[in-house]
Amino acid sequence: MMVNHDIAKALFDPKLEAIIDTVKHKSKTVKEIAKELNEKQSRLYYHIQKLVNLGLITIEKEKLVGNIIEKYYTSSHLRDASMTFEGDVAKEYHEKLLMKALFNMNQGINVLKEDLSSDPPPIHSNAKYSEQVVTLTLEEWEHINEEIVNTINLRSSKEVPDSNRSDYKFIVLTYKDDARSE
Repeated sequence: MMVNHDIAKALFDPKLEAIIDTVKHKSKTVKEIAKELNEKQSRLYYHIQKLVNLGLITIEKEKLVGNIIEKYYTSSHLRDASMTFEGDVAKEYHEKLLMKALFNMNQGINVLKEDLSSDPPPIHSNAKYSEQVVTLTLEEWEHINEEIVNTINLRSSKEVPDSNRSDYKFIVLTYKDDARSE
């Protein structure tokens, strides 16, 4: 998903990000979201509607409770979404984007550190690190980046039962190795 200005603004807003995160694994009502975020329900309706309009959360189901229809919101559809920040959006939100990238990379480094320092070592690693340096044209480099994202998006593990699945975060950072010396 190419991230536009409105989506980037929502993703980098701490309150909206907290709402998205709260309903990532389990759908919840506004009342449940408010309780988890220690917030008043009345202060969340506008933000939740904004996230629904942007497609960052969806209504998973509706239940009639007495005379009230309770909506259950989820952001689980984003778990398999690839978000790309480029051009004007990346430039406008560069500080927040860099902070988010550093935060996510640091989380991965900490998981790798735990794997490497645990005694006994884990049966299955929880983080993997690889580094490749290859000589490519600009077009080849762009194509490979696109292929990496497409490979992640097209995987077939959706057929595996949920009990055998876990969330894995892929952070793809590729860059021209000699760009720093130009």
